[in-house]
Amino acid sequence: MSLREFDPAALARETVHAALDRIRATAMGIDPRLSVRVERDGKPWDGTGLTTLGHAVQTLTIYAQTGAPLEASVHKYCVTLVGVADDALDDASRPDTTTDLGIVIAAALCRESLEQGQPVRTGWLAALAGVTIGRVQQLVTSGDMRATVKGGDNYVRADDARRWLGGRGVEVQRGS
Repeated sequence: MSLREFDPAALARETVHAALDRIRATAMGIDPRLSVRVERDGKPWDGTGLTTLGHAVQTLTIYAQTGAPLEASVHKYCVTLVGVADDALDDASRPDTTTDLGIVIAAALCRESLEQGQPVRTGWLAALAGVTIGRVQQLVTSGDMRATVKGGDNYVRADDARRWLGGRGVEVQRGS
């Protein structure tokens, strides 16, 4: 599924429920006699309503899709995910674009970097554009986009990435 197809509220719910499942499994691994009771305001939580984790996922998804303003940096929203949504990150703590949340994080990081006029990783650009990383690499190889290598990763120049995204109907404004 591509970034444009994600339902921000649904992805938030799925992420929260998956986090709860991991917490329960962890408790079971510690001692099978343990149980986890999740409460909100002293009452059993039924899994509805927006949690801190759910809010972060929903807000990041909307930002990645539309560029709607954020109250903090993408990194600060991602801190909420640490420990409860780690499957969205690879072994190097980078967004794992084989997961829906990883696509959202990569696209949000791409958008934020482009707004700041910074070059972006080819994988992040692919996530924001809804294409494969192979397609972005083809454009770099053909010279349609200029890239530099840093730490073993290809980074596409911000102006080239914004121009190409604009041609695909993805507008990214450069911040002041």
